Amino acid sequence: MRYLEQQEKTRTLPLWREAFPEDSEEFLEYYYTEKTADNRILAEEEEGRIVSMLHRNPYPVWAGSHRWNSDYVVAVATARDRRGRGLMRRLLGSALADMFQEGMEFCFLMPADRRLYEPFGFAYVYDQPHLALTPEAERRLRRCVADDRTLPAAAAYMEEWLQNRREVRTVRDEAYVRRLAEELESENGCLEILLEPEKDGNAGFLAGRIAGVRGIQGRKQRFLLCGEENCEEAKPAAPAIMARIVCLERFLKAVRLKEESRLPGLAVRLTVTDPVCAGNQGTFLWELDKETSRITRIPDGEGPGSGQEIPRLEVQIGALTGWLFGYGEAPAAEPWIQEIRVLQGVFLDEEV
Repeated sequence: MRYLEQQEKTRTLPLWREAFPEDSEEFLEYYYTEKTADNRILAEEEEGRIVSMLHRNPYPVWAGSHRWNSDYVVAVATARDRRGRGLMRRLLGSALADMFQEGMEFCFLMPADRRLYEPFGFAYVYDQPHLALTPEAERRLRRCVADDRTLPAAAAYMEEWLQNRREVRTVRDEAYVRRLAEELESENGCLEILLEPEKDGNAGFLAGRIAGVRGIQGRKQRFLLCGEENCEEAKPAAPAIMARIVCLERFLKAVRLKEESRLPGLAVRLTVTDPVCAGNQGTFLWELDKETSRITRIPDGEGPGSGQEIPRLEVQIGALTGWLFGYGEAPAAEPWIQEIRVLQGVFLDEEV
């Protein structure tokens, strides 16, 4: 098991075609030209053949005011004749251990089956919305395809739109949007800009794609970013993205006390169960103020201070992940836990 060299990455193509037959050759050409230029592929090799793989696709992300580098885990696959031997478990465990050593705050993925990833500490953090333009907006707004001239404005609009609505999101810079446009084109789609016919400016951006390669005729909307007055819910949002805290010490810098809290600070005896990332496992003194928080490991059998009585919290890493991303329930009912400000709003809609 090892990370492939750049020139070796195309050796995973046969396994990709076997595991994901719905993907078109046009998409694979895009992926293996563009996405593998800066990703890492951890693979298991037997007798010169790649039998299992996991791709770590890097994304810069915002978590509140913190800009971090995160991995989107994709293309986790094992050859049919090698399944049931624990290869996926080995790859995922090794990748998470590497991420921890690198100091990565969290990683995320889109699960084919959540039950495969929950034992590794992943938890849902994002529901994919299904929005549509209102009938009035469909009549009023004009669509045009984004091009080199308009892509910078598209990136600026998307970044501002998300900044005003979500704390956890991938960075929408010009490089991101150019890649997104190329990805959509590889699936016979495009990035569309919605224009107000009577105004000088953009109403929003709609990304759509032809999904005939998956047996669906017509256009399939990938996402819709526009003013709330121009869209409506087409159907209820559905769980889509799971995440996992990797380096707990670094992640907790984005968690703090609520601004309206009357507490000047809070100390918690935090016990975390994390069988994959051993550095997260154990008991810590978790200290929070209104700017940030930090943890200090408490040696076994010791307390946080002589005669000091503080709240205690015992939690699995998956439950802690869901709560701190603002998705899951708080793992305790005590009043003090309501003083903690977790991350507010997640938008992680990437597919590759």
